[in-house]
Amino acid sequence: MDAKYLLGIQEIDAQHSGIFAAMESLQKAAAGILQPQPVAPSLNKLRELLVDHFDYEESFMGSINCPELQEHKQKHAELRRLLETCVSTSSPTSIDDRLSRELGGRISEHLLEYDVKMGKAVESLVAQLRHHEVEEEFSADHRR
Repeated sequence: MDAKYLLGIQEIDAQHSGIFAAMESLQKAAAGILQPQPVAPSLNKLRELLVDHFDYEESFMGSINCPELQEHKQKHAELRRLLETCVSTSSPTSIDDRLSRELGGRISEHLLEYDVKMGKAVESLVAQLRHHEVEEEFSADHRR
């Protein structure tokens, strides 16, 4: 996984890594590189990882009152629909290569655009907390 997808949030970075590995496996299966291995296990693994990731991310964003949460949820819903289209139109041994590539591209774009925004919101929150801590220390020192 390219470092540009890393946010510095350990759990989310680990999830991104797993998603990329699953996408790569699915794309190899779709291209016939893994034949005669079926496509279904790769697609199901990607589905499981994405659903877990989206749920975790939305919960995390809610816990920090991230202003982009609703927009992020909407983008997750769009990706879920595309994923379900891939699942419903694939057979145990094949998937539409065009759909597989579209899904991979849209997931990559989402991680770069929307997850990076979330990472910046977290950085801003951390900076605010640090600033607050410094102000508290300064204020406490002056009260003594």
